[in-house]
Amino acid sequence: MSFDVLLFADEKASLEGSTIRLYGVSMLERHLRVFASLGAGSVTVVCPSGDTPEALREHPDRFDARWLASLSAVVYAKTDDLGNHNFSAPCLLADAHHLYDPRLVEAVIAAGPNTALADPQIGLSRRLALLDAGTLKRLVSSEMSASTLWEQLEEMSPVLLRRLNIQTINPYIVNLRRTLPPFWLPVRSAADAHAGEARLIDAAQKGALDWPAQYVHPPFENRLVRLISRTAVTPNQVTVLTNVVAFFATGLLASGLLIAGFVAAALVGVLDGVDGKLARVTVRCSRVGGQVEHILDIVYELSWYWVLGWVLSQSGDNGTWSLALSGGVTVLYFAGRAATGLFKLRRKVELFDYTALDRAFRQISGRRNIYVPMLLVGALFSFPLTAFEMVAAWAGVTALFHWIRAVWLWRQPPENLHAAAYSGEAAS
Repeated sequence: MSFDVLLFADEKASLEGSTIRLYGVSMLERHLRVFASLGAGSVTVVCPSGDTPEALREHPDRFDARWLASLSAVVYAKTDDLGNHNFSAPCLLADAHHLYDPRLVEAVIAAGPNTALADPQIGLSRRLALLDAGTLKRLVSSEMSASTLWEQLEEMSPVLLRRLNIQTINPYIVNLRRTLPPFWLPVRSAADAHAGEARLIDAAQKGALDWPAQYVHPPFENRLVRLISRTAVTPNQVTVLTNVVAFFATGLLASGLLIAGFVAAALVGVLDGVDGKLARVTVRCSRVGGQVEHILDIVYELSWYWVLGWVLSQSGDNGTWSLALSGGVTVLYFAGRAATGLFKLRRKVELFDYTALDRAFRQISGRRNIYVPMLLVGALFSFPLTAFEMVAAWAGVTALFHWIRAVWLWRQPPENLHAAAYSGEAAS
């Protein structure tokens, strides 16, 4: 559905809040990026009457245009001009100093015109609504402030303005494999900005991970995201750096420097989580970039196993056994991915996060972050071939487990497992 936006920055709190930066992005630009990502047409930033405040003179042309290209226009309008504004499409109403979880905006848009976000405990003070052009024209007077408009909406009959209960919005995020209630936060001070950044980085964290990615990597990832977000470095540039380090690790391994190679590979485990988090907290997610990243992830990880197999075949008396291990790990890698990929295709949710049993196994399942420490220990204590054999064996256990779970769960009626999925309850 096409829609336009009225973003209110006409009062002291919303005006000052619109300029506050979270992870290097002003609230105003953050809103524009979110609206663009959701398919908005034009965005009208509503300013106080009189001269446009200095704080709002940062024209969108000075923003990062790559993430605003889909917007047809971004204009400023004063409150006393709204009565003359030509409303033709459904219009999303929002306050510039409110940090909205994008899922809330999506939910209001999906509900259709004449819908307002509401919480039974606090009414419409979350200040997010979608109105059709006719309703908005009837509400807007010759001089209309955000407060006046929201007061009118609060008084409207539920017959004329549907209330979308925030508590009814599905809190489960399939792509992040976790349950997270949608959040909303007014940002009016440095303390609010700090709280907002905490919300954003928490919402950027994936769930159902192996134990290094869940417990070891996040503090390092979050610190790097905070530092990088204050610079001009983009998520795609972080992806490039990650791949440079990854293939440098391949080169170290090929040179026989196994310890250094696996230390570099361990560093990749941390860097690999930074680009995605940086993209999510700064609203710079790219579908193409994500797909390229996943392809390169596969290429460089498998290159480590094949180079290791080749080095071990040259330096010992095991003949082609180590190369056979490389081939075995590769086959089992794709076998496991086939099971989890087909399961997600059929059930629309990750197998890793389907039940408590699957989440528990995910912590230790055969993944890059599990294999690299095993191989590093093997290199440190001079048993790299044995460590590689252990990796191959665990890859087999992992693939077998995933296929058994996938086939068994496919045979169960989805409704019988619905309560167990995503809830932490085991469906055995």
